[in-house]
Amino acid sequence: QNGPNSIFEAALEKPVLVNMAAASLVALIEWLKNSDILALAKECDITFYLWFVTDGSPASNKLLMQSLQRFRGTVPHIVVRNYGRSHNWQPFESDEALASLIQETETAIMSLPKFHGTTERQTIADRHLSLVAASQDESFGIISRQRIKKFIRESGEAFAATGLFK
Repeated sequence: QNGPNSIFEAALEKPVLVNMAAASLVALIEWLKNSDILALAKECDITFYLWFVTDGSPASNKLLMQSLQRFRGTVPHIVVRNYGRSHNWQPFESDEALASLIQETETAIMSLPKFHGTTERQTIADRHLSLVAASQDESFGIISRQRIKKFIRESGEAFAATGLFK
């Protein structure tokens, strides 16, 4: 209804995690700047974190570098290595400039596990199910439900390890 303003207002009551496409970054920057959101957040005791999901590719590394530089000192980042999108993390791990900036900005890194089960993932998407609903949906076989539960558990552990969700 009210776009990002309603998200901010919800954050006054509880932690909010918003999933946005990378293409939304320009609009986010404009909203933060034009409405002086970071100053308001400080007044309201709200901390923004930018969860940057990456596949470790050079293009993704470049965008991460730009985001870290743009928000340096104002919005802490958490890098999310998405193992569902990539198995090759060599470009990420060998990027010395990026590693230096990550260390300098004290950026946390977490790993999102790969979801095993292409058919299940597609069915969940097609039926617009949450993972929790899918894990209890008996139209999925017992092994499929177990895969979903495993992914939920491992993802939850990865998020919890960041220490940002109490």
